[in-house]
Amino acid sequence: MKINIIDGSEVSRLSVAIHCFPFPVITQSLKFDNTDSELIQVLKYYGLGIVVLTITLLPAFYFIHIKNSVSYIKQSMTTFGLALLFLIALSLMLPVIPTLIVNFAARLVGINGFEVIRPAISVENRPAEKFKDPQWHLSTSNDGRFYLFDGVKLFSFGTLELLCPPNVLDSYKATLHYILASKRYDEETRKMLHKETKTCQIFNIEDLRY
Repeated sequence: MKINIIDGSEVSRLSVAIHCFPFPVITQSLKFDNTDSELIQVLKYYGLGIVVLTITLLPAFYFIHIKNSVSYIKQSMTTFGLALLFLIALSLMLPVIPTLIVNFAARLVGINGFEVIRPAISVENRPAEKFKDPQWHLSTSNDGRFYLFDGVKLFSFGTLELLCPPNVLDSYKATLHYILASKRYDEETRKMLHKETKTCQIFNIEDLRY
């Protein structure tokens, strides 16, 4: 519910707004160019912080100052629309934000995982030629019935799982970082990920043994 601005309640509102926004995620994903001095890095870090917090607090300021005569539903919808608009604007400035949001949501519901696993699959179910990339670290079980390999679950849906060689993990994590105003970094990391994910394979989870 909207609270009247008395006894410093606006301070609590702003504190909640600041802590709810995943600002540490954005700053932890920030990388610096090797040519940047420590002073430049500090200025970029704090400059980014001021811009991000200013943009994200604008909907909160609007909600605080909106007229009490306006219905709560209209207050909420207008504030949500304003927040979404600023999120889009922020995403244009930092293209990595949508990727971070999707990755966070995927990990939250268990769609992907960053742990290296070593499943087994029947030799009758998947030919050895599918694992010709040495990064799979393919081996055969003692009884010769199963192939064992290293993999990382990049995506799952229902009974299907997209497994990739472990080396894809570094490239995928690189796309979750960014350098301010560096289009080259984004292009290089995405090209590398696209190249390495060509070796990924889709498996039916019922065919895998852990």
